Formats: sequence, structure tokens, C-alpha cells
Amino acid sequence: MLAVLGSATGCSVSEWDTSEIDRPTTTEAVTYTRDEAGITASLVDHLARPTANLNEWSPSEDQARCVAERLLRRISPERLFEAGFDPAEGSLALELSDEERAAVVNVLVGCVDYDAAVLELLSAYGKVPLRVAACVSRGVERLGLDRRLAEGLVEGAEPDALAGDGQLASGLATLAVECTQPEDLLPNAPLPVQPQTDISDASGTRRSSETTTADDPAEDGAEDATTSGGTAPEDALDLGGGRDGTGSDGP
Repeated sequence: MLAVLGSATGCSVSEWDTSEIDRPTTTEAVTYTRDEAGITASLVDHLARPTANLNEWSPSEDQARCVAERLLRRISPERLFEAGFDPAEGSLALELSDEERAAVVNVLVGCVDYDAAVLELLSAYGKVPLRVAACVSRGVERLGLDRRLAEGLVEGAEPDALAGDGQLASGLATLAVECTQPEDLLPNAPLPVQPQTDISDASGTRRSSETTTADDPAEDGAEDATTSGGTAPEDALDLGGGRDGTGSDGP
């Protein structure tokens, strides 16, 4: 049927004219020169790359240009290429000496506003109140945590909070205590109990999430004696009133 219709109308799918709705891509590969200008352009493009995800952050073009210009004052283009710099990637995770690595970290801390980065990342999507995010962001520079964040770019990985002396982990914990109030935390509500899970109530008595009767040996013994028609054990009977275990009054 489709073949008949196609021959009758004199057209086929391959001949449709879609030029009016075509939206060809305008993206072109960027080629960077292997000199100061190329290094600067590469670092600006890669460091200041925009992102639509508010859980990610990148410095402004001015900050990225500051990094490139100051970096080239300390390390020559030849040395950067020797250390493995690739303009197509713009990564600062290079084979540098300890002195050169420290210089790169100093440049990043001097040019990049890490306080603003922390503020934006923490407050994005309402993860914490703006007041808390601002308090934490101010403490980042005060405690020197911005250097730990900058080292992540030089290492080419997310900052390890427990690396070295654990300064990043301990610093963030300190700021969490300083900047948060009880009302900023999750509600203090009991967590749902899974089936067959034994938990303790406030008195320390073990109980199950399923509805059960109290495990009282005395009650169990008395119930067994009543239902069987026999005599309950003495330790399961209330013998008050001076009765002995024989059922008769004592002298």
C-alpha cells in the first residue's frame, strides 16, 4: 500500500525538502596556538566553561584570565608544555615540581573566588538556608580551606577531605557546628522501622516492629497452668496472704 501511494504521488521519503526546519550545528573545533596566547585562551575556555547544573561551579572569565596570566608569569610556556599541558584539555593536573605545584595553588587562591563557589554550591536547590551557606563560605578562607579546594584542580581530582592532616574534613566539621542551628537540621522524628527489626524503647526494653505480647515468664506459666487444668509452678503463682505452696494455710 505504501509503495502504491509513493508511486502515485511521485515522491519518496528520501526526497523530502526539510531545509526550512533544518538547524545545522554551528559548533566548530577550536585550535589553540602553542604560545602564551594559546595557553591563555585554553585556560579561560576550560576553567570558565559554563554549566547548567547548579551542583557544579566554574569561575568567571575574568577569574580564569587572571589564573592564566599569573601562571605564565611564574611558569614559562615551554615548561608548561614539558610538564604535559594540552591546550585542547586545559587541565592544570601536570607533572610539576613541588615548588611549581605550590605556585599554581597560590595563583588559583589569589584569582578564584572560592567563597562565592561554596556559597553558590551550598545554597543551590535549597540544600541549606542561605544564612548557613554564607557562614560556611566566609569560614572557608578563614580556615585556609580554599587551598585544599585549589589543590583539587592541580591534582585533577575531587579534593580528598581526609588527605594529609585532614584539614578539609575537620574544617568543614567545625564550620558545620559554627554555622548551623537545630532548626537547620532535619526534623527529630523517629525513623521508620523495618519488619522483623528489634529495637529498644526509651526504657531499654527490647521490642519488635511487629505487634507482639510482652514476654513475661510469670504470665506465660500462669496461663499454661490455667489452660491445662494443672497446678502452676510456685514461681508462677502469686502466693500472697501467707499461703504456702500446698494450697493450705500455714500455722
